[in-house]
Amino acid sequence: MKSMEKESVNKWARALEGVDPKSKNARVAGRILRLATLPKRKRVVVNLGKLDMLAGKDENIVVPGKILGQGTVGKSFHISAVDYSDASEKKLRGAGCKIVAIEEMLKKENLKVIM
Repeated sequence: MKSMEKESVNKWARALEGVDPKSKNARVAGRILRLATLPKRKRVVVNLGKLDMLAGKDENIVVPGKILGQGTVGKSFHISAVDYSDASEKKLRGAGCKIVAIEEMLKKENLKVIM
């Protein structure tokens, strides 16, 4: 595992473990933690085309894995993922999507997990 990716996974794990068990996002945080810390070969990979199809405008999206640049994005939303390909990050920013740190995303309500 690349050291940068490993740091990202560790950052996510620390943020998710710190969620208050009484908060609205406690259940979803536990599930995201399990998915984000899977071995790399089993980790979630999502293309932009799938994100565009499943995400609504201004939704709060969490991807507990890597986002790849295949496809296009036609709407803006808030997104947090463990890792982004260079192409996906460029396309997301170009579509007006806001890339948010997991710590900030966990403070929001109505999280949608896409796998």
